[in-house]
Amino acid sequence: MPSKLETLEELARTQGVLRPVDLLSRDLPTSYLGRLVRAGRLVCRTRGV
Repeated sequence: MPSKLETLEELARTQGVLRPVDLLSRDLPTSYLGRLVRAGRLVCRTRGV
């Protein structure tokens, strides 16, 4: 079973654009977005989309 971070990365690959509400609907912590951006595994294109 993949970790929540791996699940989030897969979701980003398939969906393209992620919003915090997308994570909440899948019981994933929204703080993971910032964590993956800081680690260089996701790119934050703009704020508040």
